[in-house]
Amino acid sequence: MTSLAQRMRGALAWHGRVLTSPKGFHVFVSVCLLTLLAQQAFLFPGAGGDLTEQLVFAQSLEWGYQFEHPPLFTWLVVLPQQVFGVTYLAVAAVKFTALWLTYLFLYRAARQVLRDARLAALAALSPLAIYHVAVDAVLGRSHSVLAMCLYAATLVVLLRLDRAPGWSSYLLLGATLGVGMLSRHTYPVFAASLLVACLCDDRLRAALLTPRFLVSAAVAGAVVAPHYLWAAAHIGDFLSVIRGKLELGGTNGGGGSAAGLLDLARAVSGFLLPLWVVVLLLFPSILKTSPAETPQPTRYQRVLGVHLLVLIGIFVALILAFDITRIRTQYMFVLILFPIYAFARIERNGFKPLAADLYAGLIGVLAIGVVLGMFVKLHFEPSRCKACPFHVRYAALAETLREAGFTKGTILAHWHPYAVAGNLKVHFPESRVLSVKHPQYAPPRMAGDGQCLVIWPDGPEGWRRTAMISNANTRLGTTVPMVTTADIARVPLFAAPERTADFAYILRAPGEDGCR
Repeated sequence: MTSLAQRMRGALAWHGRVLTSPKGFHVFVSVCLLTLLAQQAFLFPGAGGDLTEQLVFAQSLEWGYQFEHPPLFTWLVVLPQQVFGVTYLAVAAVKFTALWLTYLFLYRAARQVLRDARLAALAALSPLAIYHVAVDAVLGRSHSVLAMCLYAATLVVLLRLDRAPGWSSYLLLGATLGVGMLSRHTYPVFAASLLVACLCDDRLRAALLTPRFLVSAAVAGAVVAPHYLWAAAHIGDFLSVIRGKLELGGTNGGGGSAAGLLDLARAVSGFLLPLWVVVLLLFPSILKTSPAETPQPTRYQRVLGVHLLVLIGIFVALILAFDITRIRTQYMFVLILFPIYAFARIERNGFKPLAADLYAGLIGVLAIGVVLGMFVKLHFEPSRCKACPFHVRYAALAETLREAGFTKGTILAHWHPYAVAGNLKVHFPESRVLSVKHPQYAPPRMAGDGQCLVIWPDGPEGWRRTAMISNANTRLGTTVPMVTTADIARVPLFAAPERTADFAYILRAPGEDGCR
């Protein structure tokens, strides 16, 4: 038993050394993310809303597409579409590149914050122990992933400014701040908290409170101005969406600020699961109040600690000031720097080498689990899921629509529970698609005659047919009678052919009602 235990301990230590080496870290992250990229792009016959809505928006370049999110992610999708075509891969390539850069930025920052290179690698790999990053962001999420990448990039740029406060650093900081604000509306909260934390450090304060920072502000302003001018032109709709998302003033039956504070606590603890539980179990020293002989916190540890406190403080202040009653867990991607701060405390307070090796082993197991989990989801989820959006055979649906006579034109689709518009765009790339979820966006009309296809998930709700016909007559200029009977397409689900996803549709002839 002793010999077996020693061999297992040796294997665990070897795995820890390999995984936390610079080469091992980069190879591990790259292989994991390339595998997950291939799974998302090619494994499932359908995709969810976050991915497919980008295929809807990427039909044209605009200063803004929706009021919930800035346009950067969509802009980035346009380029890979020129390479991969209108495919799931074009969107997945952007998302997984952002994920890959997130890990690299975290690693680069952690190497500067931490003295121990092994702990730096473990800190940078820690998002694999955060469900919402390791799983939820892989299956869905787009803007949150891109913003997370830019959160990490902002820290790297500020550390560069601390080391080399030249003009290039200020230009880079301005560009990063500007691009970050085009990624997600939570970015200004993150940036404000990190900049305030930097002001608490003598050297960083000197680097920021200088006329050169005006260059950073000017660059950031120039980058974000076109989009925010677009948003200002739709300020009423923009504020209405924000009010509904956050449930300001008890909107949608909220319970006031107390409900918002409770939601914040749930969001923070929920987002960091299971990471914070694992860290507490393996590194209990993180909670120690440091005795006199313990080294003082490093400058960067202090900055990160203040950043996290200020970040939570801003959320609390916003909740109290605007009576926010709902804080969504996905907003907490702003906490992505927490692992670096946690491991800075672990390094300072001391840890057992076995604990680090066990943590490295757990990271490896979790990564393998996520990859295998995708295959499990593909083959077993249809037996228990209600809507199964990833398992709809959209190729079969497209073939049914072709047999019904649709070749190309304009597709107007409902979005719940299936993201029909973006998924059909993959199979009808020469058609323009519109989603009723985003009435503010309409791609350019096609040249020449085409057809109008109005399609929605079929169900017992009779209002959906009436609503879709009304929407089509308003947005497409058709004159479809409200009593028109819809045709039905039944599509077997992947891995569960006995179950079907049913779609109702109305098809107009080429040129009818001015369709194109």
